[in-house]
Amino acid sequence: MLHLKKYATGGRKVARSSTYPGWQIFLLLLVLGGIIGGWIGEAVVKLWPNMKVLGQVQSI
Repeated sequence: MLHLKKYATGGRKVARSSTYPGWQIFLLLLVLGGIIGGWIGEAVVKLWPNMKVLGQVQSI
């Protein structure tokens, strides 16, 4: 007869945040990308004034 071990997690292995912090790294990269992207955008507008059109926000 086949004996199976039962796990408290319902038989599934759960990835723990301490061993695989994927979503924390993604969130950190997303925030840093937004900050650095804002700095690059401001620098481009200051260095190349004709690109100011791309930095304008319009709402309807």
